[in-house]
Amino acid sequence: MEILARSVLLLCSVLLIWMMIKDGPKIDRKWVLIYYSATAKIFFLLFFFGCALLLVSALMAENVKPVVYSVLICLVIISTVTLCEVYRRKIWIDEETVYMQSPYFARTTIQLPHIISVTNIWLQSGFRIRSSSGQKIDCSYYMSGSYQLNEYLKIILNQKNG
Repeated sequence: MEILARSVLLLCSVLLIWMMIKDGPKIDRKWVLIYYSATAKIFFLLFFFGCALLLVSALMAENVKPVVYSVLICLVIISTVTLCEVYRRKIWIDEETVYMQSPYFARTTIQLPHIISVTNIWLQSGFRIRSSSGQKIDCSYYMSGSYQLNEYLKIILNQKNG
C-alpha cells in the first residue's frame, strides 16, 4: 500500500507540473480571455490532492467507520467537479461576440447585439449574460477580468437601450 501511495503522489506531482506549464496566458489583440487565476487553480488543486490523500490514507488504515469513507468520497467528488470548473471554464470576448467554454466541453456563442440582459447571481457570486435566443453564459467574479467584462457589457446594453 505504501508503494501505491507513493505512486499516487508522484503522478499528482507530474500532473501539477504539467497543468502549470500548459496553462499559459493567451495574448491576441483581437480578443480578451477571462479565466480563473493561477492562485485559484493551485488552491483547488491542493484541495483536490488533500482530499484524495485523506481518502487513500483512510483506505489503508484499519478500524475506520463507514461514515468516514462516505464523507471522504463526497469530498473527492466535490473537489473533482471544482477542479474541472477552475481549469476548463474560459470566456473570450472580441469586438462582436462573447464565447464561453464550459468545464464539460460545451461551447456557447452570443453575438454582442443579441445580448438582452446582464444580471447578477448573488448565490454564485457572478453574473449571467442572456441573449435574445435564450442562450446563457455564467461568469464568476473569481475569474480574472470578470468585473471589466461586466462593466463593458452594461455599457453596451445602455448604449443599445439608449
